[in-house]
Amino acid sequence: MLGVMLSFKHEIRAMSAKGKGSIVNNASIAGSIGMANTGTYIASKHAVLGYTKSAALEVAKAGIRVNTVSPGRHRY
Repeated sequence: MLGVMLSFKHEIRAMSAKGKGSIVNNASIAGSIGMANTGTYIASKHAVLGYTKSAALEVAKAGIRVNTVSPGRHRY
């Protein structure tokens, strides 16, 4: 999570100067649904999801998009 926050700080500075940009963070499907015995991992991925949502709202007016990719296995 610290890496996401520090990267964001520098990316926003550069993209704000251009008036546009796109940031894509990596999370995990586990951050949305949870799994047993992986509390620390789940907490960090859920933090990335929340941070991305907040950041997207904060920088939208500057022409910067912020999204998250959440890969994971799905069972049907």
